[in-house]
Amino acid sequence: MIKSYVITIDEIDDAADAAELFREKLAGLKLCKNSFGIIHAHADSVHSGVYDAVCAVCKEAGLQLAGIACNLQSSNEQIGANMFSVMILTGDELEFVCSHLSEVTGVQKDCEASVRDGYNAVRQKIKGAPKLCLLYTAFAENRFPCEYIDVITSMSPGLPVFGGVSYAESTYGLHDEVGEEDDVTPQSGHFTLCNGKSSPDSAVIVLISGDIAPQFFISTFVEESLCAKDIGIVTECDRNKLSKINNVNAADFLQKFGFDKNIESSYENMDAGFKTTAFVFECDCEIDCDCDDGSGCRVSRQNITRTPVEIVNDEVICAGYIKKGAKISLAVSTPELVIGSARETINALKDSGAKTVLLYSCEGRKIGLYAKPMDELLAIREGLLSEGVNYLAAYVGGEICPTTCAISQKADNNEHNQTLIACVF
Repeated sequence: MIKSYVITIDEIDDAADAAELFREKLAGLKLCKNSFGIIHAHADSVHSGVYDAVCAVCKEAGLQLAGIACNLQSSNEQIGANMFSVMILTGDELEFVCSHLSEVTGVQKDCEASVRDGYNAVRQKIKGAPKLCLLYTAFAENRFPCEYIDVITSMSPGLPVFGGVSYAESTYGLHDEVGEEDDVTPQSGHFTLCNGKSSPDSAVIVLISGDIAPQFFISTFVEESLCAKDIGIVTECDRNKLSKINNVNAADFLQKFGFDKNIESSYENMDAGFKTTAFVFECDCEIDCDCDDGSGCRVSRQNITRTPVEIVNDEVICAGYIKKGAKISLAVSTPELVIGSARETINALKDSGAKTVLLYSCEGRKIGLYAKPMDELLAIREGLLSEGVNYLAAYVGGEICPTTCAISQKADNNEHNQTLIACVF
């Protein structure tokens, strides 16, 4: 049986004070034989030394930690930006192993070899059969979670993979020379975190075995979000590059739907017209199901969503892999639709009787809330607190979650955009 606790502190600048606050809260918990903590940390806490200090406290208590840096987050203790949160999972029959993988650089083939070697090393450290893999990566141009997901799934076909992509900014120390009132350009805070180490280039893997049967819930664009349904079929693509729709150059095909093929954009400076637009791909696979697949996890899912990032050489570059043969619809994000889909997930979580939940929502959904970026996290908090749920939620730059029932015991793990995902422990 799994038990959980959530510790949140709002000290992200002073390492000594943060360590003392965390130590006091940790001392009051009744932990079982084996425990593990999932971190959501403001990026400033990494630069300030708070992350290192908290990890040292946890090491004294025999508690491993892994997770990501993020900006906006929520827990059953509080909601906001300047937070450092840890969800502690504990149980006598559970086993946890976590590690950073080697830094991934170079071409896809090199990435596959690096992930394979790293996953093998982690897998050998856990005694029981893994029931869940938590995967955390850092946001990087031309680097995608599927590069990790596909390798892990090929090596452990029945293993569900869940997690997120760190997407955060930090201004820590940047005002020291120019003054507190002056504007500064934030520095990157895209960090994966594991037992005191932080990295902008390495993924973190957590394997959990024992008495655990995770359930997954996914919410993305609803029918009302679709502004153009079934506009065509993907006839040519390569990884995240959409080349042809209905055998027509993709950039030319999409011009009639308002896409300007001459847009100059980038991953860090997306054009305003792209920020709340997404492709919804309906793939040729077992979808819209809700049943036990025999691997211990239950999932419900319909489509895969991809955010268009830029147009280069007449190809539409998306924030994730694309499948040939998928049907395409266009969708737009609005505050009402974001909050509506979030409430659907909250209601499903309530109906499931969930008591421990980890949630990740896309930065694109936050952008779709315009002037009220906290509204989705507020809706989650209001919905789950009334049920006495221990939870952590954060905005990320990509969501990792199984999508459909396993086929031949192979988990259909995937990455998502513009999506809210939840894992019930």
